[in-house]
Amino acid sequence: MQLYPWQSECLNRWEENGYRGIVHVITGAGKTMAAMAAMDRLEKKLSAEGKTLRVCVIVPTFVIVPKQGNTQNPCEAA
Repeated sequence: MQLYPWQSECLNRWEENGYRGIVHVITGAGKTMAAMAAMDRLEKKLSAEGKTLRVCVIVPTFVIVPKQGNTQNPCEAA
């Protein structure tokens, strides 16, 4: 997986901080790819220790950014 320089730096700092941290960047910047790379790195580390990585993904239950062309507010009644 090819990461942007900011993503690689972020992951390196995350590792240095004991695999803890928050990624705070704008929508569409690549947080999902950074998260996938983080899971991959941590899974490899844990696997070498004979451990298994379990991941829980939590997402909001409402639309953050409407699809292109959709001008209706998803929170308003029809």
